[in-house]
Amino acid sequence: MTGSSIPGPRDQEPDTPSQDAEHVRAAARLRDQRPGWVITWAAPLRCYSAAPLFRAPRGTQLRAATTDELVILMDQVEQAASRPPARPRHLDP
Repeated sequence: MTGSSIPGPRDQEPDTPSQDAEHVRAAARLRDQRPGWVITWAAPLRCYSAAPLFRAPRGTQLRAATTDELVILMDQVEQAASRPPARPRHLDP
């Protein structure tokens, strides 16, 4: 599962070091708020990345251009993971 509104590395001018530092701080703040996730700022890709530390479908890796977009994706994964698994129906002949 990935976000789709991520600019590519060549789409815009690179961030300045102070902008990158702010993105790193924003990722750290989000990590403090959401301890069930590994959250990073990927400077070369210019996006935030999150991977769950709880049981989720294998390979769940989220990416978003902003922390707000990332939180929305994280909420969706958490909601899906908290649902009980579907029970098979036994049909009588």
